[in-house]
Amino acid sequence: MRWRITGVAALLALTGLNLFQSQQSIDGLIQTSRMTWPAYKAVFGTVHAPEGLADMWLVERSYIGENGSPDQSKYRRIPLVMVSYDEEGASDDTIAYRGNGSFRLEAGREFSPGWSCMWKDLTNCDHIWLEVSCRMQRPMDGSTPPVSLVTTFDHLGDNYGYMARDMDLGTVAPGEWMRVSQWYLSPEVRRPTDVLKAYCWLRDTLPVHVDDLEVILYEPIEQP
Repeated sequence: MRWRITGVAALLALTGLNLFQSQQSIDGLIQTSRMTWPAYKAVFGTVHAPEGLADMWLVERSYIGENGSPDQSKYRRIPLVMVSYDEEGASDDTIAYRGNGSFRLEAGREFSPGWSCMWKDLTNCDHIWLEVSCRMQRPMDGSTPPVSLVTTFDHLGDNYGYMARDMDLGTVAPGEWMRVSQWYLSPEVRRPTDVLKAYCWLRDTLPVHVDDLEVILYEPIEQP
């Protein structure tokens, strides 16, 4: 009899907790997709949002791939790499935005040398932002080859968290260089050994030069 009473009491208590937390979810205190243990502890048993609750949640990610840009006051800016294509064999020494050369995208080499790094070697945080940019020259003949600036993760040979920013060369005069950039929010990474990559991709056969592929890391100052 004692165990039956204890069981009924526990069931009633758990049912009450479930109903209470369902109401917390409706009121926005419990997030269905961004909840963390610190946030859960902060709202447990309360009907009012504690100060700074939103900063305890996981970063908000868009379901349609448009994440905007970070609040830079909450992130530390860390320049990671500038791929200048000045090295012998990787450049065309007759054309450059600056330095000794640039990379000529053309039929047979549609992908530029890029930058890559394993997630575990990049950060200990749950997410990061990257500002990825490059320079591209509109060909002297006035053509506008379709080229994309790509940032993606590689997991066992498959891409995820893929983002491609198309470059509109028609906005500059022939022979001029344009800068293209994109903000990239890391997805929920599957494995620490997954590789983050950034590169340029020519989606045609018309040749075009790219230069100064730059990657800047924005890492959270405070972790949830």
